[in-house]
Amino acid sequence: MDLAVNYLDNLTRVPRFDTLIMFLPSSDNADVVKIWDEVLDNEATPIEYAEKLDNLHTKYCPKR
Repeated sequence: MDLAVNYLDNLTRVPRFDTLIMFLPSSDNADVVKIWDEVLDNEATPIEYAEKLDNLHTKYCPKR
């Protein structure tokens, strides 16, 4: 889990990441939201990652 969370965090540091997310097609954006909700935003997520994932959620799913 640590590797996955760090990978997601480091991806947000890519130049213009927010622009890339903003211009995702709606179908791809829906997939990102679905994956986030089903995999990363559930009760099985260890508490030590919850705050970091909450912060990342706004970067990966800005329209929510």
